[in-house]
Amino acid sequence: MGIGEPIIINYMSHLRTDKEEVDKLKEAGFQENLEHEQKLMYNNPREYCMVLCRRISFFLAIFFKLELIRMEAEFSRDDNGKIWFTYATKILVEPVTLSDIDEDLVIHSVSLISKEAEKKSADYDLGNAFTDDLTDKS
Repeated sequence: MGIGEPIIINYMSHLRTDKEEVDKLKEAGFQENLEHEQKLMYNNPREYCMVLCRRISFFLAIFFKLELIRMEAEFSRDDNGKIWFTYATKILVEPVTLSDIDEDLVIHSVSLISKEAEKKSADYDLGNAFTDDLTDKS
């Protein structure tokens, strides 16, 4: 299987006030229309690659609280017409404050420890635990 010509996308961040671009970013992140993306991959490869860049940007913002300012991304198309993300260079990111991200998109952390277990572990003196184990009790 061979790889055809590379597709280079110079992705640049959008203005936060540009509602249309923000909506495109959300659409790419939620991946709600995979059938449309499949058609886009074969019929408009550059736009499909841009969707993938937006998805990367979306995930960086939501999971890592980083805004992707710019990136030069390279994609390759195989003999079957499928497009693959190859690599990216000239990447620039900056921290995003929670107020910059829609509240409904924010991923909130959830404690996996019960409140009671959390309190017990906070009250437990690790210093004594180590010395108690080292002391000969016979």
